[in-house]
Formats: sequence, C-alpha cells, structure tokens
Amino acid sequence: MSFNEIFTNKVINKNKLIEFGFVFSNNNFTYECSIFNDNFLLNVFVDLNNKVNFKLFEKDTKEEYDLVHVKNANGDFVSNLKKLCSEKLLEISNKCFDIEIYSNIQTKNIIEYMDQKYSIKPNFLWEKHPKYSVFKNKKNDKWFALIMEINLSKIGFKENEIEEILVIKDLPENVANKIEQNNYYPAYHMNKSNWYTVILNNSLSNNVLYNLIDTSYELVK
Repeated sequence: MSFNEIFTNKVINKNKLIEFGFVFSNNNFTYECSIFNDNFLLNVFVDLNNKVNFKLFEKDTKEEYDLVHVKNANGDFVSNLKKLCSEKLLEISNKCFDIEIYSNIQTKNIIEYMDQKYSIKPNFLWEKHPKYSVFKNKKNDKWFALIMEINLSKIGFKENEIEEILVIKDLPENVANKIEQNNYYPAYHMNKSNWYTVILNNSLSNNVLYNLIDTSYELVK
C-alpha cells in the first residue's frame, strides 16, 4: 500500500487527532515520534483539507532522510524505514480519520435519510468498485436503491464528468415517463424498465429525492 492510499476516502477527525497526540497550530496538525530504535524522528503534518505529509529526520545529523519518498528506492535499509513509516501512518489513519466514501453533501443527506427512516445503511458489495453501494430491504434483501460514482458518459452524456448518482425503482410506466423529463436518466447497472438514474448534484431537491426513495422502498416491501 502506498503512502497516498493509506488515507484514501478518509477525512480528519479533529478530536481524535488531538487525543492521539497531534498539536494544532497555524491551521495544521503536527505529530512527531521516534522510530527505528530511536534513530529517526518521524514528523506528520495534517491540514484542514485532509492533506497528509510527513518527513523523516536522522536524529544524529538532524538531516531529512528523503529516500523514503523515492518510489524506486528499495534497498533493505530504506525498505525497512518505509515499512515503519507506513505502519505509523496506517495507525494514524485508523485512529484519527473517519471513513468517507462519498464526498457529495446531497449523497450524504440521502444516506442519512435512509438510515434514519429505515435503519438501512449502504452495503458495499464490489471490491473492484468501492464507491458502489446497495440499499436493501432488511426483511427480504430486495434492493431498492444504489449509489455509485460513475463517469456520466455511461448514462449518455458526452462529457466525461465524474458524479455520484442514485439509481432507484418505480413502476415501468412511471420510469418511461420520468426519463422523458429533465434530470431523470436511464438506469445504470440495473434493468432499464424498472429502474432509473438521478444525478446527486442538487438538480433535484433533497425532499424530491426522499419521496422518490420512499416510492422505491414501497415497491420492495
């Protein structure tokens, strides 16, 4: 796992950072610890935009050991240092950051809505697609909604924009009527007769989306 991958889909939790030992100053959190038999000092920096950097210093010379940032540096000594840095960064990621699969506020709102109304959380079923999630009726395991991050070209757009989408159910005649309207699109990944897509970019209000979700849920009860 690369250093960047350690913090993929993670957001800072300020309280957890402070509890772990980070110090906040000048809009940055900083943390330091000794590694490699106390011969090196690891400094970790986290800003308010979730950007994480680190520097490694030799204690005797106080010089930065920047080979840990060189991808092709793979001798035994530097590999061991990279491993120790990764272990500490992974610990920080697990203890001081929260998981955030989706970044869109509207996406978060509808996930919260389904959790509060139906006590249903997203199921992530595909390892190759970590930003694809399914919402299932607890009693019969039938799907009533999917949230995915896709390239809009997959639902007919000419632009290669990445957006988070909601795919939900309705009666076939209603689906046919909807996709003739603005802001409704053919289903992605699901049967196009019974499912359709909306883009989670505030083109439809939260309340409209909540009603659409309720309709989809009723169809699988």
